[in-house]
Amino acid sequence: MANKPVLQEVLRQLGGSVVKPTTKFLAWLTANNIPETIVKQFSAGVLNKSKYARSVMIYSGDDIESVNSKGAIPIALRNGLLIVGSGPGGDPAVVDLQEHVGSAGYLCHETMWQASNVRAEYVRLAESLAELVVGIHQGTMPLDYFDAKDFLQCDGEEA
Repeated sequence: MANKPVLQEVLRQLGGSVVKPTTKFLAWLTANNIPETIVKQFSAGVLNKSKYARSVMIYSGDDIESVNSKGAIPIALRNGLLIVGSGPGGDPAVVDLQEHVGSAGYLCHETMWQASNVRAEYVRLAESLAELVVGIHQGTMPLDYFDAKDFLQCDGEEA
């Protein structure tokens, strides 16, 4: 992409209400060792309420914190992936916190629970969450893990 999309602008284009994140959410990000680049991105604004990009739910700040908590789906965060949404079949949309920091894609919800490291069940699709959301909204990005793997194989990339 010539101009890199800004996450908050993209969320507004979906019709979402973008608000200043709560102090609690920012403290949670810091307490969970989320990279500073990601904290800065969310500091600029998060969704007040979760919002759909086509059939992929993009989570609000509160929902990001909730779904990544120890009482919900902590395995992604333990392996350096932050769940930020969910596809129509239940595949989590995630942001990479370790290898390609800030890039985004999907986890396979069917196999992630059995994996010793959920990164083996991750497919990276975009250089940023904003780029992923734009692609989903415009219909140029897949909506789940298996379609993403097929999409990347068709593009000649390795999933």
